[in-house]
Amino acid sequence: MLAPRRTVLAVLAPLLLAATTCGGEVSTADAGADSGNADAAAVCILSASNYTRSCNVASDCAKIFAGDACSPTFCLCPNAAIAQSSHPKYEADLAATHAVSTCFCPLSPGPFCCAGVCTLEACDAGH
Repeated sequence: MLAPRRTVLAVLAPLLLAATTCGGEVSTADAGADSGNADAAAVCILSASNYTRSCNVASDCAKIFAGDACSPTFCLCPNAAIAQSSHPKYEADLAATHAVSTCFCPLSPGPFCCAGVCTLEACDAGH
């Protein structure tokens, strides 16, 4: 009975170690993006401006990763915010990249609803 347990640990240990590093690697094996195919590369680019960002309160917003989801140098950590109503479309678009983040993202504040727009930046006192 000890041998199967060791085998599982031998397989899982490198995966857990890779998952705890925050250098972040994104697998592009299935992304279909190569340097000669601009359409395939465009699938990898996620932009908050492609989604609804309007809000009334902070709970109307969701954190997302915006940028090149297929880049092997990025973690897919939240760096933008969109409306919760657009989050299912964002999730579908992210899934279409076939990108996989192998790092943990630090906790961050937000999202916020500032002047009717979802953001990760805290609102000024006047908003």
